[in-house]
This record gives sequence, structure tokens and C-alpha cells, in this order.
Amino acid sequence: MKNIICDKCLLFHEEIIRGFCRKCYYALKYKGNLLNVENPEIKKFSKIENDLLIGSLLGDAYLGRNKTSKFAHLKIERSIIDLEYLKYEFDILNKFCKSGIKIYKRNENKQYCYFITRSYKILNDLFQKWYKNGIKTVPNDIYLNPLIISIWLADDGHISVHHKKQGLLRTTFATNGFRLNEVELLSSLLSKRYNVNFNVNKTSVNNQYVIIGADEATRTLWKDIKNVFPKSMSRKYSVFKNESK
Repeated sequence: MKNIICDKCLLFHEEIIRGFCRKCYYALKYKGNLLNVENPEIKKFSKIENDLLIGSLLGDAYLGRNKTSKFAHLKIERSIIDLEYLKYEFDILNKFCKSGIKIYKRNENKQYCYFITRSYKILNDLFQKWYKNGIKTVPNDIYLNPLIISIWLADDGHISVHHKKQGLLRTTFATNGFRLNEVELLSSLLSKRYNVNFNVNKTSVNNQYVIIGADEATRTLWKDIKNVFPKSMSRKYSVFKNESK
């Protein structure tokens, strides 16, 4: 199974030598460039990079570290229908990437798109903070702001009509992958930010939970994030379009 990423071509390979696939390793060795392939050091994220990373890690982003690499890389993968959203994310994080967005088919019919960053110490610091024993874990010192919430909602949430006749809306954050105490932490941060309850609801699957915001919570949240929410994910807030007509 091809499950290790080469730091140069950023493709998956079964065999990695000093962080590179066999082809890239010997090409670099032949040219005498093995000592010059270290990624330029980045010591600090910009605010928009940091907010995007936090929102993405609450959602679909994955941080990983190859057995042969000292540092971690970031991967974000989406269905092809969200290609424009992936481009939005790539535009913010492209300085960390060696190559662009890649598209592939899975199960012959479905297309997916993704990008992978190179390995960086600053990403490794995030990896150590967010992953405990290989499991993504919400850090205790996490904070929320409009862009973080926007990315989180775009990744793993949606706003829907809860009661059509009464015009009531509902926000759902799919926090199924986090443990109960982590979901409760996120729920409390939302509730404190908006001064309205966001409730933790148990799903039909054992030990899986989601966060639900009722109509007032939904409208308060949307007022806070609407100016920074990615337009490429307009399907997530389509319920507001009819109200604005």
C-alpha cells in the first residue's frame, strides 16, 4: 500500500529514503543537491494562516508525519464539488506547498481534489499540540473567532431550516470525531461568545456527539461570520438567500 509521502514530489510511495521516494532521492543525489533540499524555515504563521489552520483542524485537515521525516505535513482533501473552496484554502497556504492541487478518481466514478504541504517544524509544533497518541484532539487552549468558526462551519457544519412554517433555522457542527469533553469545550466557547446556548447532542452512534445551535444561536453566529465566510461554500448558508429576497 502506498502510504508515505515524498517531500519533493509529494506523491505517496511504499519506499522512502531520507524523506524522498527512490526516484527523487537519486535525482537529488546525482545532482549533488541532497544538502540543499531543506525547506525554508518559517517561524510564525500569519493571522489568516493561523485561523485557517485552526478552523481546518476542527474540520477536515489532517496533520501527519512520515517515519523518515522529522517534521509534519498538512493535507486537505475534498470532493471535486468543493474544488473552489480548496483553491481558497490553497491560496492562503500555498507558500508551504511545493506543488499545486491534485485531482484523482476514487471508485472510478467519484473525483476528489487535495493539496499537501511540505514538512515544516512549525507544522510539527501543531502536530504535537493537536495529536495525542496519533488521535486528533482539541487543545485545551483553543479559541474561536469569526474566521475560525467560518472554516469550521464550511468543513464540518451546516445551517438548515428546522421549522419551515415558523421560519426557524438550526446550525449543526459535526463533531463526531471528538470525545465528549472536547465537544463540550467547543460548545461552551460558542455559547460564551454569542451569549446563547449551543447544545451537545448525542447521535445514534455510540460515543459520537454533535453541537446544535437553535434559531437565535444560528442568526447570532451568522451575523458574526458572514463577512468572512468563504463564498465558494455558499451552499452552507443558502437558507439565508430566500430571506434576503
